[in-house]
Amino acid sequence: MNPPNQRRRWRSFLIDSGYQVSFALPVVTVAAALFVGLGGVAVQKLDTATKVGLNEVGAEGVVVAVSAETREALTARAARIRWGIAGGGVLLTAGLLLFGIRMTHRVAGPLRRIAVELEALGQGKLAAPRGIRRGDLLGELYEKFGVAVEALRQREREEIAVWRQIAAAAALDPALRDHAAVRRMLARLQDKEQSLG
Repeated sequence: MNPPNQRRRWRSFLIDSGYQVSFALPVVTVAAALFVGLGGVAVQKLDTATKVGLNEVGAEGVVVAVSAETREALTARAARIRWGIAGGGVLLTAGLLLFGIRMTHRVAGPLRRIAVELEALGQGKLAAPRGIRRGDLLGELYEKFGVAVEALRQREREEIAVWRQIAAAAALDPALRDHAAVRRMLARLQDKEQSLG
Protein backbone atom coordinates (compact mmCIF):
# COMPACT_ATOMS: atom_id res chain seq x y z
CA MET A 1 0.00 0.00 0.00
CA ASN A 2 3.00 2.34 -0.04
CA PRO A 3 3.94 3.42 -3.55
CA PRO A 4 7.71 3.99 -3.55
CA ASN A 5 7.63 7.13 -5.70
CA GLN A 6 5.18 9.12 -3.57
CA ARG A 7 7.09 11.47 -1.29
CA ARG A 8 6.06 14.50 0.67
CA ARG A 9 7.27 17.86 -0.56
CA TRP A 10 7.02 21.05 1.46
CA ARG A 11 5.17 22.87 -1.33
CA SER A 12 2.39 20.30 -1.26
CA PHE A 13 1.85 20.07 2.49
CA LEU A 14 -1.39 22.06 2.40
CA ILE A 15 -3.63 19.47 0.77
CA ASP A 16 -6.82 20.68 2.42
CA SER A 17 -5.99 24.07 3.90
CA GLY A 18 -9.38 24.51 5.61
CA TYR A 19 -9.08 21.19 7.44
CA GLN A 20 -5.39 21.47 8.21
CA VAL A 21 -5.44 25.08 9.42
CA SER A 22 -8.58 24.51 11.49
CA PHE A 23 -6.68 21.87 13.48
CA ALA A 24 -3.23 23.49 13.59
CA LEU A 25 -4.30 27.06 14.35
CA PRO A 26 -5.92 26.41 17.77
CA VAL A 27 -2.79 24.58 18.96
CA VAL A 28 -0.60 27.43 17.76
CA THR A 29 -2.93 30.03 19.32
CA VAL A 30 -2.91 28.32 22.72
CA ALA A 31 0.87 27.89 22.62
CA ALA A 32 1.36 31.53 21.59
CA ALA A 33 -0.96 32.71 24.39
CA LEU A 34 0.91 30.59 26.94
CA PHE A 35 4.22 31.89 25.67
CA VAL A 36 3.04 35.52 25.82
CA GLY A 37 1.80 34.97 29.39
CA LEU A 38 4.96 33.23 30.55
CA GLY A 39 7.11 35.70 28.62
CA GLY A 40 5.28 38.57 30.32
CA VAL A 41 6.00 37.08 33.73
CA ALA A 42 9.64 36.57 32.77
CA VAL A 43 9.95 40.18 31.56
CA GLN A 44 8.42 41.46 34.81
CA LYS A 45 10.93 39.43 36.82
CA LEU A 46 13.70 40.70 34.54
CA ASP A 47 12.63 44.32 35.09
CA THR A 48 12.56 43.79 38.85
CA ALA A 49 16.00 42.19 38.84
CA THR A 50 17.39 44.95 36.62
CA LYS A 51 16.00 47.67 38.91
CA VAL A 52 17.51 45.98 41.93
CA GLY A 53 20.83 45.64 40.11
CA LEU A 54 20.78 49.30 39.11
CA ASN A 55 20.22 50.35 42.69
CA GLU A 56 22.81 48.51 44.72
CA VAL A 57 22.18 48.72 48.41
CA GLY A 58 25.14 49.19 50.71
CA ALA A 59 25.84 47.54 54.07
CA GLU A 60 23.75 50.03 56.06
CA GLY A 61 20.78 50.03 53.69
CA VAL A 62 21.99 53.08 51.82
CA VAL A 63 21.58 53.11 48.05
CA VAL A 64 24.98 53.21 46.42
CA ALA A 65 25.44 54.74 43.00
CA VAL A 66 26.10 52.24 40.24
CA SER A 67 28.75 53.00 37.67
CA ALA A 68 27.66 53.96 34.15
CA GLU A 69 29.46 50.87 32.84
CA THR A 70 27.44 48.56 35.11
CA ARG A 71 24.23 50.42 34.26
CA GLU A 72 24.86 49.96 30.48
CA ALA A 73 25.76 46.29 30.93
CA LEU A 74 22.57 45.57 32.89
CA THR A 75 20.38 47.51 30.45
CA ALA A 76 21.96 45.74 27.43
CA ARG A 77 21.54 42.37 29.11
CA ALA A 78 17.86 43.09 29.80
CA ALA A 79 17.34 44.11 26.16
CA ARG A 80 19.01 40.89 24.90
CA ILE A 81 16.83 38.79 27.19
CA ARG A 82 13.68 40.59 25.97
CA TRP A 83 14.68 40.02 22.33
CA GLY A 84 15.48 36.39 23.15
CA ILE A 85 12.06 35.87 24.69
CA ALA A 86 10.32 37.53 21.72
CA GLY A 87 12.43 35.60 19.19
CA GLY A 88 11.84 32.35 21.02
CA GLY A 89 8.11 32.99 20.96
CA VAL A 90 8.11 33.67 17.23
CA LEU A 91 10.22 30.58 16.53
CA LEU A 92 8.05 28.41 18.78
CA THR A 93 4.86 29.66 17.14
CA ALA A 94 6.21 29.17 13.61
CA GLY A 95 7.59 25.75 14.52
CA LEU A 96 4.29 24.64 16.00
CA LEU A 97 2.41 25.88 12.93
CA LEU A 98 4.71 23.94 10.60
CA PHE A 99 4.53 20.87 12.83
CA GLY A 100 0.73 21.09 12.97
CA ILE A 101 0.45 21.38 9.20
CA ARG A 102 2.87 18.48 8.74
CA MET A 103 0.95 16.26 11.14
CA THR A 104 -2.45 17.11 9.67
CA HIS A 105 -0.96 16.46 6.22
CA ARG A 106 -0.51 12.84 7.28
CA VAL A 107 -4.28 12.65 7.77
CA ALA A 108 -5.43 14.96 4.98
CA GLY A 109 -3.49 13.02 2.33
CA PRO A 110 -5.19 9.67 2.93
CA LEU A 111 -8.60 11.36 3.33
CA ARG A 112 -8.14 13.12 0.01
CA ARG A 113 -7.01 9.87 -1.66
CA ILE A 114 -10.09 8.07 -0.33
CA ALA A 115 -12.36 10.93 -1.48
CA VAL A 116 -10.91 10.83 -5.02
CA GLU A 117 -11.24 7.06 -5.20
CA LEU A 118 -14.80 7.16 -3.82
CA GLU A 119 -15.68 9.71 -6.49
CA ALA A 120 -14.28 7.34 -9.13
CA LEU A 121 -16.33 4.50 -7.61
CA GLY A 122 -19.42 6.69 -7.84
CA GLN A 123 -18.71 7.11 -11.56
CA GLY A 124 -18.53 3.34 -11.97
CA LYS A 125 -14.73 3.08 -12.18
CA LEU A 126 -13.38 0.20 -10.12
CA ALA A 127 -9.64 0.84 -10.49
CA ALA A 128 -7.44 -0.79 -7.87
CA PRO A 129 -6.52 1.61 -5.03
CA ARG A 130 -3.12 3.25 -5.53
CA GLY A 131 -2.00 3.18 -1.92
CA ILE A 132 -0.87 5.90 0.44
CA ARG A 133 2.56 7.25 1.32
CA ARG A 134 4.74 5.68 3.95
CA GLY A 135 4.17 7.45 7.27
CA ASP A 136 0.63 8.55 6.50
CA LEU A 137 -1.96 7.98 9.17
CA LEU A 138 -5.27 6.20 8.54
CA GLY A 139 -3.40 3.33 6.88
CA GLU A 140 -5.71 0.75 8.42
CA LEU A 141 -8.77 2.61 7.15
CA TYR A 142 -7.25 2.84 3.68
CA GLU A 143 -6.39 -0.87 3.71
CA LYS A 144 -10.00 -1.72 4.59
CA PHE A 145 -11.14 0.60 1.81
CA GLY A 146 -8.81 -1.27 -0.56
CA VAL A 147 -10.21 -4.63 0.57
CA ALA A 148 -13.75 -3.35 -0.11
CA VAL A 149 -12.79 -2.09 -3.58
CA GLU A 150 -11.07 -5.39 -4.38
CA ALA A 151 -14.21 -7.28 -3.28
CA LEU A 152 -16.24 -5.11 -5.68
CA ARG A 153 -13.72 -5.75 -8.44
CA GLN A 154 -13.89 -9.50 -7.83
CA ARG A 155 -17.68 -9.43 -7.89
CA GLU A 156 -17.56 -7.46 -11.13
CA ARG A 157 -15.13 -10.00 -12.67
CA GLU A 158 -17.47 -12.85 -11.71
CA GLU A 159 -20.47 -11.04 -13.22
CA ILE A 160 -18.50 -10.37 -16.38
CA ALA A 161 -17.68 -14.08 -16.67
CA VAL A 162 -21.37 -15.00 -16.30
CA TRP A 163 -22.45 -12.32 -18.76
CA ARG A 164 -19.89 -13.55 -21.29
CA GLN A 165 -21.37 -17.04 -21.02
CA ILE A 166 -24.85 -15.63 -21.57
CA ALA A 167 -23.60 -13.60 -24.54
CA ALA A 168 -21.94 -16.69 -26.03
CA ALA A 169 -25.16 -18.66 -25.64
CA ALA A 170 -27.22 -15.80 -27.11
CA ALA A 171 -24.87 -15.60 -30.10
CA LEU A 172 -25.86 -19.15 -31.03
CA ASP A 173 -29.56 -18.31 -31.30
CA PRO A 174 -30.37 -15.79 -34.08
CA ALA A 175 -33.60 -14.75 -32.36
CA LEU A 176 -31.76 -13.85 -29.14
CA ARG A 177 -28.71 -12.34 -30.83
CA ASP A 178 -30.77 -9.46 -32.28
CA HIS A 179 -32.99 -8.99 -29.24
CA ALA A 180 -32.82 -5.45 -27.74
CA ALA A 181 -32.22 -6.76 -24.20
CA VAL A 182 -29.25 -8.83 -25.38
CA ARG A 183 -27.78 -5.81 -27.23
CA ARG A 184 -28.16 -3.69 -24.06
CA MET A 185 -26.55 -6.48 -22.04
CA LEU A 186 -23.60 -6.63 -24.44
CA ALA A 187 -23.15 -2.85 -24.26
CA ARG A 188 -23.32 -3.03 -20.45
CA LEU A 189 -20.82 -5.91 -20.50
CA GLN A 190 -18.39 -3.70 -22.38
CA ASP A 191 -18.89 -0.94 -19.76
CA LYS A 192 -18.25 -3.43 -16.95
CA GLU A 193 -15.02 -4.59 -18.57
CA GLN A 194 -13.83 -0.99 -18.96
CA SER A 195 -14.74 -0.17 -15.34
CA LEU A 196 -12.07 -2.54 -14.08
CA GLY A 197 -9.41 -0.40 -15.72
